[in-house]
Amino acid sequence: GVEPGVVAALHAAAPRALHVVNADGARMRSLKAPAGHEPVMPPGATVVVAVAALDAAGKPLDEGVVFRPELVAGAAGQAPGTTITPSTIATVLTSDRGGRKDVPASTRFSVILNKADDEGLRAIAREVAAELYVRGVDRVVMTAGLITDRPFIELISPAD
Repeated sequence: GVEPGVVAALHAAAPRALHVVNADGARMRSLKAPAGHEPVMPPGATVVVAVAALDAAGKPLDEGVVFRPELVAGAAGQAPGTTITPSTIATVLTSDRGGRKDVPASTRFSVILNKADDEGLRAIAREVAAELYVRGVDRVVMTAGLITDRPFIELISPAD
């Protein structure tokens, strides 16, 4: 990854530019919680975006679906192997042991809900988003097909 000092130097050199930093990965799993050394939060970050895939809903909280199931279970407050619900996803994303870990209070916090591939998953996205907004998330975006010729992106408003 990029050292935080490099990001600070980039920002100092081009303060009006948008600098996007991938703080940690999920090893292609749908949901994750960060390890003790993650995320590497660059000084001066103004927006943090957590990402989860909607296809986790309805599946077991295990290593086939989530990265670091024991940490996700802790952030969710539920046992490993139990069913991941829309509330589980919202809880993990907003937990200080999950998506909001080490996010400064003054930093805007948004969420991308990926793999909204059909109407059923889009309904789940709206359910998760409603809970995220109650928990103080600034923006929620659902996406699908970003690497195809037919991408889908929608900002879910708090009223949806």
